[in-house]
Amino acid sequence: MYYFLPAWYRGDQSWNSREQVWFRQSQHGFDDTINQVRMFTRSGQPSALLVPVYFPNLRHFAYQQGIYEVPRLAVFDYLQGIPADLPIVNLDYHDFAWPADANYVYNPFTVTVFSKDQRYAQLSMGPEGNLIVMDLFKNDQRYRQLDFDDRGFVSRVSEYNEQQQLVRQAYLDHLGNEQFYVAADGQVHIIGGAHLARHQGIYPDLRSLITEQFTQFVQEQIQPADLVVAAADPFHDQMLGQVIPNDQLVMSYFGDRAALTEPAEAALAQRAVLTIADSNYNQKRLEASGAKVLQLPPLDTRLSLGISNQERLLKIMLLIDGLSAAALRVVLEIIMKTMNENELIDLTLLTFRGGQRQAEIEALVAELDERLALTDQYTFNQVEAAAAENQLADDLDAARENARKRDIHFVTVSAEPQLIQAIHTTRLLIDLSPHPDVFLQIAGISAGIPEILRAESLYVEDGKNGRLLQNVTTDLAPAIHFYLDGLKNWNTALVHAANKIADYTSGRIVKRLQAAIKEAR
Repeated sequence: MYYFLPAWYRGDQSWNSREQVWFRQSQHGFDDTINQVRMFTRSGQPSALLVPVYFPNLRHFAYQQGIYEVPRLAVFDYLQGIPADLPIVNLDYHDFAWPADANYVYNPFTVTVFSKDQRYAQLSMGPEGNLIVMDLFKNDQRYRQLDFDDRGFVSRVSEYNEQQQLVRQAYLDHLGNEQFYVAADGQVHIIGGAHLARHQGIYPDLRSLITEQFTQFVQEQIQPADLVVAAADPFHDQMLGQVIPNDQLVMSYFGDRAALTEPAEAALAQRAVLTIADSNYNQKRLEASGAKVLQLPPLDTRLSLGISNQERLLKIMLLIDGLSAAALRVVLEIIMKTMNENELIDLTLLTFRGGQRQAEIEALVAELDERLALTDQYTFNQVEAAAAENQLADDLDAARENARKRDIHFVTVSAEPQLIQAIHTTRLLIDLSPHPDVFLQIAGISAGIPEILRAESLYVEDGKNGRLLQNVTTDLAPAIHFYLDGLKNWNTALVHAANKIADYTSGRIVKRLQAAIKEAR
């Protein structure tokens, strides 16, 4: 059995899961654990999720990610006394016991309930309209927050004082009975039923209780032949090192989630039977720490060729994540000058990090448009990922009708399907960050799109399915012309991409990992 342990933490040094309220979701939507589970289940390997984080909407999340059928062992479900086979009950907030004069006010983000002309409650929803959180108010001050489990009950009750400080946080079972609570000083007090009898009455913090329960899980559930493939994360690495035997632990290093700067992190990488690196950058760091390393993509390729060769526009998509303001200025200037030479070239700026840089980019486009004094006029235009393809398809006609006023688009992507849709009509991908995004590279291979990088990568070969720049200032414009001036070089890249697709299928990735583990053990 393969147990996959994710790092689905919120990033605020708590045991809370990733934000599930849809308009607050700002974290990178791609995840190595999710895709590893997908690949192993597609290959027919027995797999399960081992989830230490508090995640009351885990089932909705698993469904969205296509891993709903994968068995889940959740530490908090056991601590809260929630049966594994508990059926899902759909909640309708209209059925709650509201005041007789309750008035509902709707906006795209929340539902606010007013009573006696004062705010009484505020409800926040998930991406599918499922109730996530309810805040209750007195005198327009929040005094209580209810977290809802997607199986249809209140899972946690948080109490706040007048200064909006958390003073008590109670965890409930599916019948509304309190099982344990976290006091203002962080101590955990056990209250609940027989399933918690083996636990001591008071713990210094939530981590101590979770570590104890996690240890019990490992001892009772994981057999000597089983393996735990854990997402490396400083928040839980110490616990993993204490509990999981070295010869059963595989650590997965993805992006910059684990810095490997602390001696304890490097020691855990060395002790693991194997480490998985998603990029050249992480591979070099792990090799320097003395770990056994296998570089594998965190997702598989699936043939889903784009249709950019059927489009009139020559669409470039530039990933801005990882580019400093100065670097972005240089790159945008080069691309805008190249666009001015060819009315068919269209530019979309892509980010996986929300709209934090939107104002910066809008100002930068306006400044460059004025300073460069190009023939065409360039403006900034944000579009939704879902609408990007349709809107961009009309740009050439719009440009010709408006004396060559040309938009530079800005698209935020937070999930794999959005990315696949956003690049469907893209002719060329550009990622000039020091550590290029692996998901974008694999998506580009799957769609047969060449990519321009300035850092070496296992997935993009210079002159085959992309170009590797030695100097951005002098090499970027020629590289763009290399792929946009005719289809010969673009078709060559498409052939190489198709060959790479066969190398990174689910079956091949799983077999390579299994062979490396067997050799390492």
